[in-house]
Amino acid sequence: MLYFKSLILFVGMACHAAGLPAQSVQKRRVVYDKADSVATCYADFPITSLPLLAHHLTASLVSPEEKFRAIYYWVCHNIKNDYPAYLQNKRQKHRYRNNPAALSHWNQKFSQQVFLRLRQQRKTVCTGYAYLVQELSRHAGLRSVIIAGYGRTGLAPQAREPNHSWNAVELHGRWYLCDATWGSGAVDPRTGIFIPMFNDHYFLCDPQQFVMNHYPLDTTWLLLNPKPTLQDFYRYSSKLTGVHR
Repeated sequence: MLYFKSLILFVGMACHAAGLPAQSVQKRRVVYDKADSVATCYADFPITSLPLLAHHLTASLVSPEEKFRAIYYWVCHNIKNDYPAYLQNKRQKHRYRNNPAALSHWNQKFSQQVFLRLRQQRKTVCTGYAYLVQELSRHAGLRSVIIAGYGRTGLAPQAREPNHSWNAVELHGRWYLCDATWGSGAVDPRTGIFIPMFNDHYFLCDPQQFVMNHYPLDTTWLLLNPKPTLQDFYRYSSKLTGVHR
């Protein structure tokens, strides 16, 4: 249970899943074949011992990017998106939006639910994905951080409050962006069912493309100069969805 305590800090957000149609799945780069193969070998490994899992995923790999690829690939393929939990959290946050005490109580309760479902069922919301990526990276000697912010999808084009989280990872002295939640699959907006479907696009994504549907609370993590504003992000979202604000 110790491995999941810091997740409480992030679960208060109404993390959401990408909606279909997701961006097209990119072809796997050959350089990552070995890392992907290693991750596949440990598909059934429990997440109750993250240091040991990180060792198995990375010990046979040489470069930092291969090690991180194995971690990212494993998380995307072995953790399911808990979309019903996201919807439940979203409803309750809206219900208690004017009641800080009730909202705080709900956040604590929801955090406990996230822990249990992540450990017992391998299902989670975006914070669970980001947490696993961060912790497995740390145990593998890689530096990764969780980034909170706004995510724009066809399911939630008008988000006005932080609703998503993802990761940045440092490789060879440079920072790169990734989103294991959206990399793991997408939610069919017609049925609300999560469809596992690995999307390589969100692995070490170009910041210019990433900002099209991710905007961090700390704009340092845009990794762009000059930095677009949040209003720029909303305006761009409006053009994509046809929504006028």
